[in-house]
Amino acid sequence: RASVDAVRAMMRQSIGAVPDGLPVSTVAMSDEYDPVAMWLRANARPFYDREAHAPAGAPPAAPGYGYPPQQHR
Repeated sequence: RASVDAVRAMMRQSIGAVPDGLPVSTVAMSDEYDPVAMWLRANARPFYDREAHAPAGAPPAAPGYGYPPQQHR
């Protein structure tokens, strides 16, 4: 229930900040088979650094999450 309320609050804030006429959408990043989320994970850099706010000693997230694969030459 708290997560639903958080998403609703986020959408209200987003809709209020967007100029009239522009659509606002959400993507469920937790859905591992959502095609938009899959593309974002593979091709986009995250705008929020989870590790920067993690408690000391917490295990790091999966390497490369949110970044394109490294191309070794």
